[in-house]
Amino acid sequence: MKRETSSKPIILDDEAEKASFAYLMSMLIVIIGIPLPIINVIGSIFFYIANRKKTYFVRFHAMQSMLLHIAVILVNSVGLFWSISVLTGHAAASNLYFSYIATAIICNIIEIVTALYAAIETRKKKDIKILFFGALSESILTKNN
Repeated sequence: MKRETSSKPIILDDEAEKASFAYLMSMLIVIIGIPLPIINVIGSIFFYIANRKKTYFVRFHAMQSMLLHIAVILVNSVGLFWSISVLTGHAAASNLYFSYIATAIICNIIEIVTALYAAIETRKKKDIKILFFGALSESILTKNN
């Protein structure tokens, strides 16, 4: 149940908890699914689907977490397949390869820090919009659907 004041809706504890869990769940799936990046994407999608009928606050953060996670998984997937090619001898370990792997590691660290920060802040009932992903989530979702 959601109560509204003059302009800002009041966020209930269970809504804040579900929104916070969207970010934590994606990190748990990363730990479980490191060898297979598709497991991470599937888990994020299922979490969004399970919460798509919840309040806008919960849906927004589930969507934002899912989009953030999908972007990182795409980066990781390229790195994984490129690494397999290098290990099997189909590609050379060039400076470009090592630069990409370093960039992928930095992206993963940024995603973990961002997800932890967003999980903590949404648990405090603060509406966090992550650069690019917040605007994209808003454009995908409407407050009525």
